[in-house]
Amino acid sequence: MLHTIRVHGTSYRQAAVGKLPRKLRFRLVAEPENEYDEEAVAVYSEDAQALLVGYLPMGWMKEVYAAKVKELLGRGGAVPGTVIGGHGTATMRGVALYL
Repeated sequence: MLHTIRVHGTSYRQAAVGKLPRKLRFRLVAEPENEYDEEAVAVYSEDAQALLVGYLPMGWMKEVYAAKVKELLGRGGAVPGTVIGGHGTATMRGVALYL
């Protein structure tokens, strides 16, 4: 079963998200030293730029699909995604991942 997850923090990284094509792969990277959440999982574009675009929602690892995310991290963390928004009246862009 495929689950769509919206990446958090993209509003702080609009310059990075705006450089990305609509469809690409992203890399999940565990950040155990993160000062806000020791279970934080950062989301980077999986291209030559390797841009930080945001994070999986805080607490998401504990509450929702921890086993799936841990499995993905163990296999290198590559996941497909889409840049969303940025057209019509929506000027902000976000990122949706497909797990």
